Amino acid sequence: MAASVVEVAAGGVVAGMAARGHACAGAMCAGPRARDWDSRLGKRLQYARAGQRSSPAVAPSRHALQSHPAANLDYPSAQGIPPSTRREVAMKATHWIIAAAALTFVQPTLASAGVNDPEVIIYRFPGVRDDTTLANIATVFHCTNFSGVTENIRFVARSSDAVLLSNKVIAIPHLAPRTAGTHDVLAYGIHVFMNTGSVAQGTIAIAATSINIICTAETIDASNTLPVGVARRGIRFSPVPGSQE
Repeated sequence: MAASVVEVAAGGVVAGMAARGHACAGAMCAGPRARDWDSRLGKRLQYARAGQRSSPAVAPSRHALQSHPAANLDYPSAQGIPPSTRREVAMKATHWIIAAAALTFVQPTLASAGVNDPEVIIYRFPGVRDDTTLANIATVFHCTNFSGVTENIRFVARSSDAVLLSNKVIAIPHLAPRTAGTHDVLAYGIHVFMNTGSVAQGTIAIAATSINIICTAETIDASNTLPVGVARRGIRFSPVPGSQE
């Protein structure tokens, strides 16, 4: 019905143009404005015959189509992560249990650590002095263990010509201080008497069953109740990772 109405309207327009004296009413002999109107009228007739009430929007140019391609609406919908099945959860739990059991067997126990470990040199102190009498000079060494278990610590003294003078070992508990001296002094309580005899410029090597032990040394007046003397600088071997002395 829409096509009939448009055709009737178009016929009336053409007839009116003829009545007003136009020599021709066709698109071939009309002016530019008439030809444009006739072209649009023809398109409306085509849309009306196709069952459309009005003309669609103006089609985009070829340049617009090239610059702005049509969106692809055929993408598959996004899929979420499915929940783990009971079988997967059980397998993961089994794997964790096996890993924990293996780690337990790998970790060393306290019974196999400490005094049963091999000894490693951790310090060497030069400039050791001792005159063998309580009234004069002695060299003392202070060590502390922080390995978590009881360790062994060894003090080896040599003279200036490398002759072995003393070799003493003592157990040192976790976080406990231990002091070794070339002979007795009044300023400190001595745990290990090395009894080196007279030493002019000797050296002391300290070894232990753990590197988690720190030591200092000083040569002091053995007869003074105050620690009056000179600190000795030791060379550290096998330092504790992350530490600085």
